Amino acid sequence: MKTFIAHLHPLLVHLPIGILLVYLLLEYLRRNEKYKLIAPINTILFFIGIGTAVLSIITGLLNADVSTYPEDDIFWHKWTAITTTLLFTLYFIIRNRIFYQPVYVIGFFILLLFSIVATGHLGGVLTHGENYLSFEDDIQPEIQPLQIKNIEEARVYEDLVQYIFNKNCISCHSAQKQKGQLRLDTYQYVLTGGKSGQIIKSGDIGHSEMIRRILLDESDDKHMPPKGKLPLRDFEVQLLKWWVQSGAGNQQHVNEMGKDSITAMAIKQFHQVFSQQSAPIQVERPVLNKFDPAIIKQLQSIGCTVTPLTQQENYYRIVAFNAKDSIYSVMEILQKIAAHVVELKLSFTNANDSSLQNLSKFIHLEKLWLDHTEVGIVGLKNISNLKDLKYLNLFKTNLKETEIASIQFPKELQLISPVPKDTLLMARDSVMVSAIKQ
Repeated sequence: MKTFIAHLHPLLVHLPIGILLVYLLLEYLRRNEKYKLIAPINTILFFIGIGTAVLSIITGLLNADVSTYPEDDIFWHKWTAITTTLLFTLYFIIRNRIFYQPVYVIGFFILLLFSIVATGHLGGVLTHGENYLSFEDDIQPEIQPLQIKNIEEARVYEDLVQYIFNKNCISCHSAQKQKGQLRLDTYQYVLTGGKSGQIIKSGDIGHSEMIRRILLDESDDKHMPPKGKLPLRDFEVQLLKWWVQSGAGNQQHVNEMGKDSITAMAIKQFHQVFSQQSAPIQVERPVLNKFDPAIIKQLQSIGCTVTPLTQQENYYRIVAFNAKDSIYSVMEILQKIAAHVVELKLSFTNANDSSLQNLSKFIHLEKLWLDHTEVGIVGLKNISNLKDLKYLNLFKTNLKETEIASIQFPKELQLISPVPKDTLLMARDSVMVSAIKQ
């Protein structure tokens, strides 16, 4: 209940700002003889404004307890809001005494306007960083492509790990902005951690908060990167796990650290993807017409997360992790937009061969998660017809290696086997994700 009330703060916080600004305008107008009749209305407006201000302060204080914003920013935003509310109350009490003294009235109006602007500005700093009004900061700094010819000679932390942080994390965790008092722009700050303590435990990904947050489902409020930002790619996650499990050092080179086949593949993918030109890699897909948005609402109503890949394309990522209904219901709805689905996450659902019988209709599917499901060889044959499939996760299914080997998958397919024996701590990841699910 506390968290629910705290999350009402963004809804309430704008009401007193608008109401109290209108109150000041009407206060100024009623100095004119022909506007005197608005005085009773303005009194009501004042009490509504102060009431919503008090509610905003209460929800803001609760939100400060459950948020990860820097304490200094919270402190100043909190006290400017309280001061503004007290100043408006003081003005209301003495307004009739100074009503015909222009110097005092104008001075008080300037003070009240300044306090409202200061409170709003500090709220903007809190949520968007110190330079949120800067035109330059509207454009994220460009991440240059890798200039490493031999990836085996690269430094694991500086060339791989820090590159991932720079690309995905420092917009919220840098010298300019530290959500949760966490900075990820230098090695020492990474080791220091943030408000909740250290985020990395050297040699132990199971107790490293950073890895736990990354492995959370994207529908979880604590998942990192947060909603609205692109999630880490699978090879980026694997590299971060490998680095932490290998000691989280900052001096080792790639060729000096042991690695299994999955990590070796992740390093190769990292090098291939980020050594490209700085312009984003464009995936050529057929142009599709928009479909009825009611279908998205229908999926969301049963617990599915629906995320567009970009604002321009009509392709989507579907996560059925928290689906309330049977996976049959989910797949029945998805049939209507099968061609629009590029990524489909059915992890931890009751998906089986019967519910996946029409999966071959998802002709543009590129990534498919079937880990921790009951998919069998029949369902796997349906998947083999998906020519665009680049990633398939079958971890913790009942499939046998011999059954998988009998299917002709594309050579470039990244396949996570039911029991990948040479995958670094994959079993431990399963324990962590299971705990999160519960």
